[in-house]
Amino acid sequence: MPLEQRVRIDQRPTLPEVLLADLIAGSRDQQAINWTAETLLKFVTDARVFEQPDGTDFNALLAPGTHFVTTGTNAPVAGAGNRWAVEVILDPTTETLMQRASLLEGGTALIIGHRRRTGAGVWENWLGGSVRPEDVGWDDPNWFSDKINLKEVIIAIGEWLYALDRGVGDIYPVTRTTLRDNELKANGALLSRASYPELWAHAQSSGLLVTEANWSSNNQGSFSSGDGSTTFRIPDLRGDFLRGWDDGRGVDSGRVAGTFQGFAIQSHVHPIAGYEGSTGGGTGATVLRQTGGTFNVGSTGGSETRPRNVAYMVVIRFR
Repeated sequence: MPLEQRVRIDQRPTLPEVLLADLIAGSRDQQAINWTAETLLKFVTDARVFEQPDGTDFNALLAPGTHFVTTGTNAPVAGAGNRWAVEVILDPTTETLMQRASLLEGGTALIIGHRRRTGAGVWENWLGGSVRPEDVGWDDPNWFSDKINLKEVIIAIGEWLYALDRGVGDIYPVTRTTLRDNELKANGALLSRASYPELWAHAQSSGLLVTEANWSSNNQGSFSSGDGSTTFRIPDLRGDFLRGWDDGRGVDSGRVAGTFQGFAIQSHVHPIAGYEGSTGGGTGATVLRQTGGTFNVGSTGGSETRPRNVAYMVVIRFR
């Protein structure tokens, strides 16, 4: 050993005393460093991005990370030309794999599906599917079926909140000529029981359900049982005033709720003033005399008797 590298034993530096507490703390620090490194490594690994060949089987996408692939093989929906972004997630504890796929191009709607692989290496069925506006905030797939963007969905949600103040089967006038998503015109339409189950259930419990024949004769304010098996009819309020049901008051005695009533004029007389005077020639007014039978004193008016009014569309809520 060269002279300049030799150290006299009596000149060696004194090492500090190593305490047990320092060893434990140091071990903890080292473990924390190891855990941090492991986490970072896992993050980097899981964040990997793969471009897969066209037609790659979804079942073969096993590496954690994000895969971009154009395929329809074992995809959430069919379509060989559909472009997907597939996130593969691995649980390091259970070794469970999960795939979450988003349709980037192709198809007629946004698709988001997810599935997992069992311990036996078998992929479960895809869950999710078409994510269209009707799936946002409501469990009825028809509620937002005609909406094409978020703005229309928000407007429809506002109308839904408004509709919460009313019940299925309620009839009310509206200051518009268009229908909201939960409304139908109260126009006596014949409807499918399967297409409008909530309204049909209301009709059955309303106390206003009559046969089709009775509806046509004098019950246009009621529901009809339609063909008796698959259809039913809603009230027809077009062109008519609404009148409070008498319900025993005695003002409109004998009426049944939901029945139609034609127009009428209350009985009255038209007195005619007569004047003293000659019945023949000369001056003075002629005295009016009834000589037998009936006679008219003139007519005025239109085709009906009505008060002043404003016309609004009347609707019925079906859900």
